Amino acid sequence: MALTLLFGVKQHNSSAQYTIVHDGQTDTSTQDQSKTGNQWVLLGSYTFTGSGSEYIELSDSGGKTAADG
Repeated sequence: MALTLLFGVKQHNSSAQYTIVHDGQTDTSTQDQSKTGNQWVLLGSYTFTGSGSEYIELSDSGGKTAADG
């Protein structure tokens, strides 16, 4: 499954960290939420099995982050 995000506001974090727990694996992706100019950005392609223990977590390193656009 391709996981895409919509963001791009200058005041948002330049190093938002996404943790993707899927199919027995954990991956991380750091994204600059301030640069994309309100466009969809591909975070990656991941396999989700529907086990109920899979999730995506957003954290920041000191700045405003957005999880809903």
